[in-house]
Amino acid sequence: MAAAKSLKKLLVKAPFVMIKGVIFDWNGTLSDDTRRIFAVTMKTAKRVGGKPLRSVAEFKRKVRNPWYPFYRNDLACHAKKAIINKWFCYYLKREKIREKLFSDAIPLLRFLNKRGIKIGIVSSHPAASLLAEVRNHGISGLLSFVRGDCHTKAGHIKDFLKHHK
Repeated sequence: MAAAKSLKKLLVKAPFVMIKGVIFDWNGTLSDDTRRIFAVTMKTAKRVGGKPLRSVAEFKRKVRNPWYPFYRNDLACHAKKAIINKWFCYYLKREKIREKLFSDAIPLLRFLNKRGIKIGIVSSHPAASLLAEVRNHGISGLLSFVRGDCHTKAGHIKDFLKHHK
């Protein structure tokens, strides 16, 4: 999380900068969960008749949002969104690989919170799983806004801005 160090430097060296809120994505930004999401995605692809990728490295190169075109084009899955999403959520709940936060995620969130900066998460990660993971990591109290299932994030970012004028 090189961005965390840059943000801290900005706020320490330039305290006059008026940052009122910061919005993070979850997967790969605060949560170091690439291996977990890879495993779940490949099980889902296989279940719905797609062609799983061979490696985490290939997954990292190809994965993108919105996720549905990724499933159709890169994993050759032609099932409906609702079916793919159902199986993804099913496997996510049962996956043995646990996600962890990047080592500087909690210190960064505490740093921002201490300065009165509102913190939000807007993610395509399933909402129920996202909320559970946030709670399990003990960071709920540091966040003012958490939205999952956001495959188009613009509307949720606007909501965050409205709540924190």
